[in-house]
Amino acid sequence: PDERTLGPDAEEAVQSCITAAAELDEDALQRTLRRAAALLGVPRFLEEVAAPLLHTLGEAWHSGAATPAEEHMTSAVLRRVVESAMVSMEVGDEAPLVVVATPEGERHEIGALMA
Repeated sequence: PDERTLGPDAEEAVQSCITAAAELDEDALQRTLRRAAALLGVPRFLEEVAAPLLHTLGEAWHSGAATPAEEHMTSAVLRRVVESAMVSMEVGDEAPLVVVATPEGERHEIGALMA
């Protein structure tokens, strides 16, 4: 998403997550993500916090500004928060069955969880 569309709560959450990741503070990261999911709702959380966070952290990792430990911890915590948030979503009995996969060679499943 275009970063200019992010609300102040989402932008603040992304920045707090980046700080927590840099400090390898798993508890702060999890608290921030859970709070953002609760405040924004799952769809907005995924679009305005989770996706920008992954993009920003991926770019930082690629440029050497973030360590593999930061990326792995953030991915693991985000995965748990997304899975937990998805459980709380109501799906109607008439909802279609959807199969989601990742491309061959992709080592991260978080994008599929967010689909």
